Amino acid sequence: MTYYPYYPYYWWWLPPYPLPDPIAAMYAWIYMWVGLVSTMYYLEVYKTMLDMLKKYVETMIKTS
Repeated sequence: MTYYPYYPYYWWWLPPYPLPDPIAAMYAWIYMWVGLVSTMYYLEVYKTMLDMLKKYVETMIKTS
């Protein structure tokens, strides 16, 4: 005879995965939010750097 944890016909009422700990979910949300904001910041810095490099090259071409 097969018992509860291994008997597939009783799995219909179980959640598909264990519910997360609320504190762990809060820390994960903060971690993801800080990662998103820092990624946006570094992309803006990268775009600014490319724009400055483009202006520098244009200035060097004009003066030569």
